[in-house]
Amino acid sequence: MTEFPFDSDRKLMTTVHMTGAGYEAYVKGAPGEVLARCAGIQQAGRSDALTGTDRTAVAAVADGLASKGLRVLAVGRRVLHGPRPAQEEAESVVTLLGLVGMQDPPRPEVTDAVTACRRAGIRVVMVTGDHPLTGEAVARRVGLVRGSEPVVVTGTQLDGMDDR
Repeated sequence: MTEFPFDSDRKLMTTVHMTGAGYEAYVKGAPGEVLARCAGIQQAGRSDALTGTDRTAVAAVADGLASKGLRVLAVGRRVLHGPRPAQEEAESVVTLLGLVGMQDPPRPEVTDAVTACRRAGIRVVMVTGDHPLTGEAVARRVGLVRGSEPVVVTGTQLDGMDDR
């Protein structure tokens, strides 16, 4: 089996498997990254071209799941001609199979820890590799956000900031 492991730049991983019909690559990762590699979508038991409307709808569903505090992955597949494709071949012209939302709730003691830190005058921030909407939902759940909108900064935005 060929595998292209997850890496934080691509935000996805791919594995190649032998099936009854030949070889297939399965791609999973951040919805935006997988969608960018998709040309088709499987729905109602058939594969169709992935339209702009489909992309918008899938992205909206992914954002909706993330805003509920779920970690969201998109999953796709591509039929291949052999067991050892180049990474570019395996991860392009993919057919979107769907989205997966996984719940990974914070530990029960986190809310009390945040409260205790605040009482002690400690400013608490959260750093996560999750989607910004997922991070915001979790921050609200543990009491990091009260009332006003939180300041959510992506890694790219953080990289562009000066040290001050």
